[in-house]
Amino acid sequence: METALAGVLPLRVTQCGTEKCASGHQFGPFVRDCYLIHYIFSGCGTYFYHGKAYPLHAGQGFLIFPDEVTTYRASEETPWHYGWIGYTGDAAAALTSETGFSREAPVFTLSEPQKARRILEELIPELSRLRMGELNASGGLLRLLALTGESLHPSGKAEAPPASSVYFQKAVWYIEGNLFSPVRVSEVADFVGLCRSQLFRIFREVANCSPQEWIQRARLRRAEALMLDARLSLREIACSSGYTELTQMDAVFKRFYGQTPGAYRKQLLERQARHLPGSN
Repeated sequence: METALAGVLPLRVTQCGTEKCASGHQFGPFVRDCYLIHYIFSGCGTYFYHGKAYPLHAGQGFLIFPDEVTTYRASEETPWHYGWIGYTGDAAAALTSETGFSREAPVFTLSEPQKARRILEELIPELSRLRMGELNASGGLLRLLALTGESLHPSGKAEAPPASSVYFQKAVWYIEGNLFSPVRVSEVADFVGLCRSQLFRIFREVANCSPQEWIQRARLRRAEALMLDARLSLREIACSSGYTELTQMDAVFKRFYGQTPGAYRKQLLERQARHLPGSN
């Protein structure tokens, strides 16, 4: 389900899950519309991309680039069990590159595969609960990219990830973890150890937006997610999304969407109902 926020978020998770494949099970040839990383928990299989075959096993993984034809097939003897996470947005290409991926190097071997599995499996119930195409999981995604980047850039063997990527990921992690409070750009800058102007340049470079714009979009994403819980009042949603007053959230929704939070919530719930299993 695509939401109104899809066009404004610099980075968003679009899908996440796990699968134990049957012997010889194959996906593709197929073209994806997002970046899609697979983490292999057990077993083995082969990833086919750009005319090359990459035999892979537990503890390894592979990236699928958007708009590229790929195929992957489970082993006949020991079919793989893997997890995956898909993402897109204005910052997706830059973060993917800074993690260390390229079309010439789409596979990796994790130094801490169990840690990656825990992060991924923690995301799945949250995403299932929210039931949105636009999902509040950028924090988990950034943790996975950071962990994967450490494997792609082992100490002493390759250039370290750019400082801008490290600072950006740390800043976003702080923002996403503190949305319930009135996060200020100065607090984020202090947390990552930069001045405001340096933080501004990094966000412009990586996400093509200012830190304040990212915070606003993160609050909107949190509020939209909470609106799907009918037990919560709009005032409770506002407080849980970091707005000091309901009137503040009301003003933001009118500025972004031209309607009140109540009207937006009604449309959101109607769209959700149309996409529930068994609905027409």
